[in-house]
Amino acid sequence: MDTKVNYTVVGLFVILLVAVLIVFILWLTSLKHSEVYNIYVVYMHEEVSGLNVQSPVRYNGVKVGYVHSIKLNAQDPQQVMLMLKIREGTPITTSTIATLMSEGITGLDYVGLKALTAQAPLLRAKPGEKY
Repeated sequence: MDTKVNYTVVGLFVILLVAVLIVFILWLTSLKHSEVYNIYVVYMHEEVSGLNVQSPVRYNGVKVGYVHSIKLNAQDPQQVMLMLKIREGTPITTSTIATLMSEGITGLDYVGLKALTAQAPLLRAKPGEKY
């Protein structure tokens, strides 16, 4: 038996394996960024202590986005301003309401969206407002 190791072949194999791993990771991360999101602003009068940035937003139980930012409203500090990134094409209407909901026994909160009526017009930004 030949016990000599060809270090050139081993080195090329390691370099090829690392390159394939880098391409695979880049491919996986590009899938998330290919989705288009619309930003919606929600004002809450309740405590949001269990809610975090990147917490899910669900429409009738289906994940449609995530919480982008959480901060106090500058004009009314009793309100919490949530910026939600919601997947384009989600039917957010003028009758859609947002509530904080708890997920299972973990106690992590998420934003639950629900439309009160099916025939309401789609929600649009008012003139002069960005979102």
